[in-house]
Amino acid sequence: MKKHIYLMRHGQTVFNLQHQIQGWTDSPLTGLGRYQAREAGEFMLTCPLKFDHFYSSPLSRASDTLELVFPGEDYIKLDGLKEGNFGLLDGQSDGLDPEKRSEWISKLKDPLREKVATRISKTLIELMEREDHYEVLCATHGAASLYFTNDIAKKGKFDSFQDIHNLDILMFSYDSEDKSFTFIEQIHTIQ
Repeated sequence: MKKHIYLMRHGQTVFNLQHQIQGWTDSPLTGLGRYQAREAGEFMLTCPLKFDHFYSSPLSRASDTLELVFPGEDYIKLDGLKEGNFGLLDGQSDGLDPEKRSEWISKLKDPLREKVATRISKTLIELMEREDHYEVLCATHGAASLYFTNDIAKKGKFDSFQDIHNLDILMFSYDSEDKSFTFIEQIHTIQ
């Protein structure tokens, strides 16, 4: 049986709204972010996707999003799904310009980018190697998803951070023979 993993980005946060960099600094969801999550939940009710396990980054913006999209579902928080730690840049302005943010994110190379992509990959492989895990959803973060998609997964490339919007879901197939992921599609849960 084929296995799939889905990475869902959290809803809008205060730092997103203020154009501030957020890594391990935990910025709460805005009213719009909560609304987006509820809208994504409505979308998921009509979507043919069904999940057998749920996981989240321990940062509240991800776990709060998961709870709003899938109310009442049991899930486990995993450190391996956290965003990158941007250190002293956390909470700093990203220049208020989406192109500058995209450029800044794309320049984050070794060791941070590789470290985050490798950590996410290791976590996802551990999940997908579990016998009863076939359709798994993980609530996580934009840059972490971008690094994993561009640096680890086969096929599919995103050119900028802007390509992964709040509440977007990235779908991957998992090949247990070579422990690899292949990007399948990006699902927009809200408009």
